[in-house]
Amino acid sequence: MWNCKLCSFSTAIKVMLLKHYRLNHGQYSTISPLPCLYNTCMCTFSTFNSLKIHMSRMHTPTQRKDGSYLDLNKYGFCCPVCNFKQPFIESQMFIHLRGHLKRKETVPCPFKNCNFKTNVYTTFNAHKCRDHQNSTSYNEGIVQSVINVEQKDDMQLDSIESSDDNQVASTSEISGIEGLEEQLQYNLAGFFLKMQTILHVSQRATQEIIEHIDQLFLLSVPLVRKSVVDILKKHNCTYTDKLVDEICQAVSDSNVLHKCVTSEGPLSTAKGRKSYYEANFPYVKPVEYLIESSKHTYMYVPILTSLQLLLKKNDVLEEIKQAPTQIPGHFMSFCDGSYYQENVLLSQEGQKLSIILYVDDFEIANPLGTSKKIHKVFAVYWTLANFPVKSRSALHCTQLALLCNSNDVRQFGYKEMLSPLLNDLKTLEEVGVYIETLGECLKGTVYSVVADNLAAHGLAGFNESFRSTYFCRFCHATQTEMQTENAVTGNYVMRTKDAHDNLVQELQNDDIEENYGVKNPCVLSDHLSFFHPVTGFPPDLLHDLFEGVVPVELAHCLKLSD
Repeated sequence: MWNCKLCSFSTAIKVMLLKHYRLNHGQYSTISPLPCLYNTCMCTFSTFNSLKIHMSRMHTPTQRKDGSYLDLNKYGFCCPVCNFKQPFIESQMFIHLRGHLKRKETVPCPFKNCNFKTNVYTTFNAHKCRDHQNSTSYNEGIVQSVINVEQKDDMQLDSIESSDDNQVASTSEISGIEGLEEQLQYNLAGFFLKMQTILHVSQRATQEIIEHIDQLFLLSVPLVRKSVVDILKKHNCTYTDKLVDEICQAVSDSNVLHKCVTSEGPLSTAKGRKSYYEANFPYVKPVEYLIESSKHTYMYVPILTSLQLLLKKNDVLEEIKQAPTQIPGHFMSFCDGSYYQENVLLSQEGQKLSIILYVDDFEIANPLGTSKKIHKVFAVYWTLANFPVKSRSALHCTQLALLCNSNDVRQFGYKEMLSPLLNDLKTLEEVGVYIETLGECLKGTVYSVVADNLAAHGLAGFNESFRSTYFCRFCHATQTEMQTENAVTGNYVMRTKDAHDNLVQELQNDDIEENYGVKNPCVLSDHLSFFHPVTGFPPDLLHDLFEGVVPVELAHCLKLSD
C-alpha cells in the first residue's frame, strides 16, 4: 500500500500516487517540496518532473553497458573503504567512491581482477577510462547479490543529483556520521547562496539575518541549560555545574547552523562565505585582461572551463546526449534547418556542442541621462543549443562570458576585446573540451549569434548605419528598392557565402567597385572555421517586428477603424 506523505490518501498502485501528487499537491516549491514516494527515502523535490526522474533513476532496475539489467532487489553496492551500503547503481557507486578520493583516501578499483589502488581523483578517472572503458564485471566484495526488498528499504541513499535546475546544492557523499557535519555545512552554504542569487536577497540583508540568528542562539542558551538540568533530574542523575556546561557546549557545537554563523564560523562573514563558495561549489573565476597600450581592462569567464563544469553534471549531460525529435518533412528543432545541416562540423556523426552567443549593451547607471553612455557595458553571454527548448531560453542556463566598457569596444575594436573568447572557441573547434564522465573530448562551434541589428552588423563587418544604401545583412536591396518594390515579389539578390567571401577578399585587396554594405571581415569567421556571417546572425525579431513593423501596422489598423 502506497501512502501519501502530505495527506491521508493511500493506494495500492504507485502510478496512482504519482498522479495524486500532481493533481492535489500542485503548490509545491523549494520551500514546500514534494517528498519521495518511498518512506525510507528522505529526498525532496521542488518540481514534479524532478520527482519522476528520481523515481526512474533510483527506484527501478538499471541497465548496464552490455545491455543487461541489474535488479535493485537482488544486487547491492558495498563500499570497500567504509561500511556504506546501498542498492546497486553504477553511477551512484562511482560518485560515492570519488567522494573518498576527494578526501585523499585510498580507493581500490571496483572492477573484477584489478588490483589497482590510488588516492588521486584524476588518476582513478584516467585508469577507469583507459582500462575499463567497456567493463561490466565488478568484484564480489563490491557488488553483493544478497539484497532483498525489505533490506533495500532500510538502506540509506547516497548522494542524488536532482535534475531540477532550481536546486541550489546537490547532495554529496555521506560516509556515516563523520561526513554529516560537512554535508550540513555544505547545504547551509547553498541556502545562503540561493538567498542572494535566486531569491535576490542583498548581501547586507543576508549578513543581518545571519547576525540575528547568532543572537537568537546566544539568547536560547539558558533554555538549553534548563532542559538539560530537567532531564538529569528526571532520571535521578547526579550532576555538577561543570557537567551541565559541558553538555550544553556539546549541544551547541553539534548544531551546525550555530557553529557556522557564530563570529568564528566559516559562514559568518561575507568574505568567509565567498571563500567557501569558491572552494566547494562549481566556480569559474573571471580573468582580468589588460588592453595593450592602455590601462583599460575587461573581464572574461573562460568558456572551456565553464563547459567542463556544466557537462560534469549527469543530468545536464543526459539532456545534451538526447537527440532532438525528427519527423521527415517537419521542422522540429534547429537541427532540421539547412544552415545546421550545411555546417561541416555540427552535421558530423557523434555528439557536437552548438554554442549560441548573445551580445548586447546595457547601462548599469545613468545619473546624467540615458544617452550619456558613460557607464554603458558591452556583454557577451552564451548557452548551448543542445539544450531542450524550455531549458535553452531559461535564465539559469545562460552563462556569462565577457564584460567590458562599450567605449573600449568602439575604441579598440571587437577583435581586441573578444580575443580570449575567440581563442577558446577556436580550441573548441579544433581540439574540443574534455568531459570526464565520457572520457573523451567533445568538439563544437558557434551556431549563431543573437544580437540587435547594430551589434550584429558590427560583429559581422557590415555597415552600422541603417540609412546607408545597402543596409541589409541578408540581401543586396537598396533603400530605394525597399521603398518602391513589393517585399514578396521584389527581385532582391540574397547574400551567399561565396559572394560575401569574394567581397571581403576584394575589400582587403583594395580592388572593389561596390562593397554592397560590407565594411570589414567578420571577427568571428576570421578565427572560426565553421562559422559564417551570412548564416550566423539570425534576424532581430524584437526590434524588427515587436518594436518595428507591428506597432506601425497596429497604428494603421486603429486609424482605419476610426
